[in-house]
Amino acid sequence: MRPGQRLNIMTAATDACVFVSTHEGTVTHCYLDSDSLLTFGCGFRPPLNNYPWRPNLQYAIADAAAVQEAGKSVDVAKTPADYYRPFCKAILAPADCQIVLAQKLGALSRQLQTRGWPITLWPPAAQVAVLDMAYNLGLGGLDKYPKLKAACLIQDWQTAAAECLRHGVGDARNADTRRLFESC
Repeated sequence: MRPGQRLNIMTAATDACVFVSTHEGTVTHCYLDSDSLLTFGCGFRPPLNNYPWRPNLQYAIADAAAVQEAGKSVDVAKTPADYYRPFCKAILAPADCQIVLAQKLGALSRQLQTRGWPITLWPPAAQVAVLDMAYNLGLGGLDKYPKLKAACLIQDWQTAAAECLRHGVGDARNADTRRLFESC
């Protein structure tokens, strides 16, 4: 590995954390997302015992039940995450959310490589774009973008930019992802 390549990986990992947390947001308590799924942190999902809850896991478990109950009386799709804050006693500290997100993105990077996405060989911006898409869509969802993968494999970043549009994702996130590919 060339010395500069390691630096690119570190830059991409840091940049991916910033990019994902900016677009996912960081919510330190449990809430129901627009699909009524229990969510917390930077788009994290259960099991709750995989996370460093403060003061402890038992509070988080009780919070999850309270949030689920509170969600029964509102239109969840239109209810902001902050609505659920009064029902919660446990939190994930913002710094802990970033640590967990970095761990998740590192694992995702390794999984992508085993699935034929050699992202560590690509420019940092392309790594960030693919990591964000994989985080947002899941690996199975990313598999539904064969033209994107083909473009990435030959490092045709303009075609990758044209193929990265996700449905159900905000316009800003799509535009930012496209710009990442275009900058390579």
